[in-house]
Amino acid sequence: MLQPIAFVRSIPDSFAGALTRAEPASAIDVTAARHQHAQYVACLGGGGFEIEHIETPPAFADGPFIEDAAVLLIGTLLLTRPGAPSRRGEAAGVGEALADRFEICSIESPGTLEGGDVLRVGGRIYVGNSSRTNDDGIQQLAAVAAELGIETIQVPVLDSLHLKSVITALDDETLIAAPGYFDPGVFAGLRVLWVQGASEVNVLTLPDGRILIPASKRTVQEVVGAEGYEVVTVDVSEFEKADGGLTCLSLRTNDG
Repeated sequence: MLQPIAFVRSIPDSFAGALTRAEPASAIDVTAARHQHAQYVACLGGGGFEIEHIETPPAFADGPFIEDAAVLLIGTLLLTRPGAPSRRGEAAGVGEALADRFEICSIESPGTLEGGDVLRVGGRIYVGNSSRTNDDGIQQLAAVAAELGIETIQVPVLDSLHLKSVITALDDETLIAAPGYFDPGVFAGLRVLWVQGASEVNVLTLPDGRILIPASKRTVQEVVGAEGYEVVTVDVSEFEKADGGLTCLSLRTNDG
């Protein structure tokens, strides 16, 4: 089996002005963000990913959140059209960097789609209908997925940036989530571990089976550890200031 690849983007100086829904208590420290990003990449590499780097143009402050710019589906790279207008140029650079690896297609206007709303679990894709991803974008994704034999299920998201801000997969049968942000019935047939009182639950399963969790999410760590999974933590506090989670900082071939 081929070693899974994690594509990551560099941290530009402009990251100091990355989008955020609420003003953080302290400004983003770009130097600290670069150090944290290096540690994150080291965790990915140590967990079994081959790492490949893509440069972020200075104009794209949110460019390091590469997962929002593209969705991988069995050899196809679907370039997104972010709901945030300032981010709509990010996808082109990802497509140019990976055009020799994948068949390329794109979400077209008036559709909007951000990869943070796309959760792959087994042979299905759950797509959050959020403030960043609309019905048209979901339908375009579903059409591409259907050609590849993948079912798409729409999930209305309440008061959260992305679907994967509040639910992610530990494995093909188990999810971990924050209650109150979506209808749990959508995930019938899957086991859901609920983290009571949480407003963000975004974890990343490494190829070696360990679960990477932000250092700030102690309760999430406890819930995952209690289920017998081995937990690895990494400090991504500078990215949390920009509403970022672990999955959005990489684009991974084993997710698609």
